[in-house]
Amino acid sequence: MAVKQRRAEPTAKERQVADRVQRATKSYAKWDRHGGYLDACRDLARETGADPESVYSEWEFEATQRLYNGTIEIEDAEIDALKEIQRRFRLAS
Repeated sequence: MAVKQRRAEPTAKERQVADRVQRATKSYAKWDRHGGYLDACRDLARETGADPESVYSEWEFEATQRLYNGTIEIEDAEIDALKEIQRRFRLAS
């Protein structure tokens, strides 16, 4: 029968990394910083006949997914996400 083991205390290095990750994720705002992405999503919705809120929601989700692993800058993640949903919505329409 398996015996439940105590969870090991995190080391100082692990606590430092966890703190850095927590601070980095808190620093990114959940709203469109420039307004340009909102306009691009609205234009894409007009072009494809989609709902503007769903297009913006898709863009926001894609940008968040790209930022999740932390290997890409926020501006690059937002631009790549916009290109991806433009491609997807244009193929679907």
